[in-house]
Amino acid sequence: MTIDLTSAVSRLEAARRGEHRPARARTTQPGDTSIGPVLRNAADIPVEEVVWLWPGRIPGGMLSIVAGDPGLGKSTLTTAIAAIVSTGGSWPDGGSCEAGGVLWLSAEDDPSRVLVPRLIAHGADLSRIVLLDGVRRVPGAAVAHPSLADDLPALEQAIARVPQCRLIIIDPISAYLGRTDANANAEVRAMLTPLKAIAEQTGAAVVLVQHLNKSASANALHRMTGSIGFVGAARTGYIVVRDPDDEQRRLFLCVKSNIGPEANGLGFRIAGEPPRIVFDDEPVLLRANDALAAASPGASEDRSALADAVEWLRDRLAGIAGAPARTVLDDAKSAGLAKRTLERAKGVLKVKTVRAPGAWLWSLPDAGEDRQERQPGEDGDVGDVGDVRPDLPPGW
Repeated sequence: MTIDLTSAVSRLEAARRGEHRPARARTTQPGDTSIGPVLRNAADIPVEEVVWLWPGRIPGGMLSIVAGDPGLGKSTLTTAIAAIVSTGGSWPDGGSCEAGGVLWLSAEDDPSRVLVPRLIAHGADLSRIVLLDGVRRVPGAAVAHPSLADDLPALEQAIARVPQCRLIIIDPISAYLGRTDANANAEVRAMLTPLKAIAEQTGAAVVLVQHLNKSASANALHRMTGSIGFVGAARTGYIVVRDPDDEQRRLFLCVKSNIGPEANGLGFRIAGEPPRIVFDDEPVLLRANDALAAASPGASEDRSALADAVEWLRDRLAGIAGAPARTVLDDAKSAGLAKRTLERAKGVLKVKTVRAPGAWLWSLPDAGEDRQERQPGEDGDVGDVGDVRPDLPPGW
């Protein structure tokens, strides 16, 4: 076979200059309304970074879902989130939020007796929060309950009338399905697809509030009411559950995140009347599946293991004014203690936590100055803990 070196060199030089490129697919041109596939070339799609409403937890321009059993505070939690957005306040895990408008679809809580008093208790800017009471589909007709299957144009109009709308809450999503079968995956996805498009176009974060089903499954993804299509369409998902070791404490735990690492859980309590959310300072180690397993009626966790963990942690922290959490966690792993069991033991002992540069410090409630046989740092250099999730060392 004879090789034309001159031609080969010419093609190579042309490729280097960008003059010779592989053939591209024929994509759909703007204005083309012909029948057939609608194609875009990946090379023509601009890359955009995720813009977060709540950094690491709730993305703007996308769907998120928050689920929980009735009475545990998921709606009160969304009230706290709405209040922070309306005022440009600070998130409980750090960082601030750019102030913006909130559009709220609420089918369960009375606005004058429940929603507005809760918003006031959370310090919300009420002028930035708008409730969608209904839609009028025909001039002069009665106001109808909104349906995501039929009234998306009205929803778009509502968003446009809320200045700088950054958050849309739909609580609960099941009340706005219209004729959509909540258990039919294809129908749910068909309904949510245009809602996702609205989120993308407006940049607003859409938070769907949902109940948990009665399944005994400890897989949090399977505990969402209705089709898996709901949590499948959401880019981030969370559950609100009761702390297995503290009846008054609630846990806000990540179930899924398709756009980044799963965020640590948060603990909170509901205080006052009207009720308001009071967040804990320290992230929660317990994972969603573990929390559901511990709370299920058929849970068979070995109580002796918990007792052993309580005894081990009490001895480990005895006489210490502040032990680096990362060191304690490493020691617990070496001792064969499960992460979930240690977290529960920590709750039983009501271990105090204090943030120090680069680490969390753990101590027993009665660890005072008169019991400082060992000083913070003697169990490990706090400065060496680093900034990579000090509450969760590698391997946990």
